[in-house]
Amino acid sequence: MLIGNLNRFAVDIEPLEPSWERRYLPEFTAWARFSLWINGENICRNLLDGSNSARDGINVPLAPIADWFVRSWTFLEFEERPKCFPLDTSLDETIVRWGEAPAPAGINEDDWLEAREHWWSRHFLSAGADGAYLPNLSLIRGDERLFMEWAPVAFDRPEVPRFLSKSGHHVVAWAEGKNVLSQFVSYVAQCLRDSELGDIYTWVCQDDPLNEAMPTFSETLQAYTGMALENLRKRTNACSDAELRKKLGLIDDTDPGSSVITQVLRDLPPGFSDTLWDQVLHLENETRSVTGFAEELRSLVHEAIRPASGPEASGYLAAQGLREHLGINGQPIGVIEEQLKKSG
Repeated sequence: MLIGNLNRFAVDIEPLEPSWERRYLPEFTAWARFSLWINGENICRNLLDGSNSARDGINVPLAPIADWFVRSWTFLEFEERPKCFPLDTSLDETIVRWGEAPAPAGINEDDWLEAREHWWSRHFLSAGADGAYLPNLSLIRGDERLFMEWAPVAFDRPEVPRFLSKSGHHVVAWAEGKNVLSQFVSYVAQCLRDSELGDIYTWVCQDDPLNEAMPTFSETLQAYTGMALENLRKRTNACSDAELRKKLGLIDDTDPGSSVITQVLRDLPPGFSDTLWDQVLHLENETRSVTGFAEELRSLVHEAIRPASGPEASGYLAAQGLREHLGINGQPIGVIEEQLKKSG
């Protein structure tokens, strides 16, 4: 069963009836030879030690993988970058550098490492392996695109798969990536229901678990900004979600990135000063009076980031395109109010 397009992004599933021992309920059904095709390449193609014959996929229980996508989906959809660490052009290198970097002032070592672990567990497929041998694939959203990267992985045990595709990256439209993954999760849910295992995960009863997942306003806002709800309310003196939405300038309940404030908050370090917060509020008040600014430049930015292979590169290319368009390439922005009036 092929879901998606082999030349862009697809999941290929060949159902299996395992003869080996199965340990617990999620392993009792939905076993398959599982392949991931990205940019025309099967990144699950592998060799076993001592074998000269390549296998086109890996034999795994699909339920834990599908469950990882469901549990991580709010963050895959809204958490576009780490809060505590700068995103590198490579997600895998970001995780490595994060593990080697000392905790910054004001953050203890345990919280620093826990933040790294949380980020890894929400964006790296191997976090959903549950004992299976999966490629080292990471996924992150950047605006309306899904960035995928796979990197080398070495398993300690003998007689385990050795993936033939060492590394690579590819970008697809977010809507296309979401469609492939939602169909995959729906297939697994149906397999579990057919096997009368509908109660092992809460999402199994749903026909389309990813699209039917309805995170709350606070969940999406925390994922997007990287800030706890209590901290957001403290900063804004908001007593309810409705008041918080208003004070953050959010137009759409389902889009936490629809205001200048939340976009800036996403990129600010933890524990930023009250002075900086006052500047953010001032910027929001200035931009509310600008008409047509975002729509005018949206197509320009989308064209500028087309060659980007990752979210970090997208940011650089977008900034470069905007600076060239506004005539400030290589020059400081200067007075923000004057630049906004000129652009609006």
